[in-house]
Amino acid sequence: MKKRPAPSSPASSLLAACGCGCSGDGEAHLGLAVKAKGGRLEAAVEACRRAGLRKTAAREAILAFLDRRGAPVTLGAVSAAPEITAGCDPATVFRILQKLEEIGVVRRIWLHDRTPYYVLAEAGRHSDYVLCVGCGKVEPTGLDCPARAMEEEVATRLGYASVRHELGFYGLCPECQGKGTRLPAR
Repeated sequence: MKKRPAPSSPASSLLAACGCGCSGDGEAHLGLAVKAKGGRLEAAVEACRRAGLRKTAAREAILAFLDRRGAPVTLGAVSAAPEITAGCDPATVFRILQKLEEIGVVRRIWLHDRTPYYVLAEAGRHSDYVLCVGCGKVEPTGLDCPARAMEEEVATRLGYASVRHELGFYGLCPECQGKGTRLPAR
């Protein structure tokens, strides 16, 4: 597999020090920049500390919210959470999420209607999601991802580095089916 040279930017130096084995160029950098004792929240806070981000109440509230939710949520849902609304406006929430994504603590997922969803990233883990087109609920499939092998194939055949993908499924959840929700014919 061909590797591109690591760009010299603050983000690449953070990746070089992440400890995930990505060589600083983002190669195989999937998830949190560090592995820490404890759960996802503790790992996320430790990743922020190692990235040189100062501890703020707003960032910690956003991380705690994402940890509690456990599934991807929209910027609007994060911004509207009472514990977050009290401390910052939606623009600040967006900037915090951007920074957390930049250092690998948060994963941005594009699902329905080109709306980005945010979820805490986990070192060495990748999840694909199913979105209910009736009520908007998003949940992990819990299935092995068939596209992992395709990532390697794309990298090998086309010479790309840091190949990743998003795979989303859409349908009606059991609750919406029980309510008689119907979708228009395709």
